[in-house]
Amino acid sequence: AIVLPQVEFRDAQLTDVVQFLQQASMANAPGRKGVNIVLDLKDRKPPTLTLALRDIPLSEVLRYVAQMCGLRVKYEPEAVVIGVDR
Repeated sequence: AIVLPQVEFRDAQLTDVVQFLQQASMANAPGRKGVNIVLDLKDRKPPTLTLALRDIPLSEVLRYVAQMCGLRVKYEPEAVVIGVDR
């Protein structure tokens, strides 16, 4: 499990949050092998969010972010997809 020491966003666009989480996953993963995170919003505008967490697993951060934005997290073989229900 990848644990992030600190995650803090203030009125951040979801696209920026996903980019940060992908980079943070590489920086904090054993062997520096991070997680490929894909954002699938279809035609929806990326929402903004405010969030502050410490010493939390990446999987929990993804769950919080998705829930706050009305999205879902789906774990696929090559990526974690945050997106709308189909």
